[in-house]
Amino acid sequence: MPRRADEGREQRREGAPPAAEAEAPANRSAGAAAEAPRPIVPLAPGTIEALTGRGGDVASISRSAAAVAAEARIRWVLEQYAGAFERHDAGLAGTYRPALSADERSWIAAGARVTVRFDQLRVEASETDGTVHCRRVVRGTTESGSAVRDERAVVVTLVRRPAGWVITDIR
Repeated sequence: MPRRADEGREQRREGAPPAAEAEAPANRSAGAAAEAPRPIVPLAPGTIEALTGRGGDVASISRSAAAVAAEARIRWVLEQYAGAFERHDAGLAGTYRPALSADERSWIAAGARVTVRFDQLRVEASETDGTVHCRRVVRGTTESGSAVRDERAVVVTLVRRPAGWVITDIR
């Protein structure tokens, strides 16, 4: 008995698209008629609230996403600030911490060989400010040859300004 042309489609797995739909647009001939437009489906009220930032749980999800982004940016700022000491770049360090302490200025001096590292970061961030509880490790020698070895728990406070996140305090 001869096979029907559409017999394979009947035997396809449930949920798999028919062969015609699975075909990539590039494989279709240029002269093929355009597909019929899909029907417009109205958005559910919860979706509208999510897109506009209004509504109960959806708004908290949006704030969480903003907090996650803030946390990532704060971690990046700390990396840039720490890297400025290895590059002896006081301007870069000052970009992320405008009020460098006397110790920080001696660590970044041209003849100093100091590395600064932040470990065990616990970041708490909102859209406008952040606090990082961490361990700061500073090792090396200053320009005068004095050994620097400082390892302790610190709290780094940051604020978000129009140009980006800035360290306001390290205690």
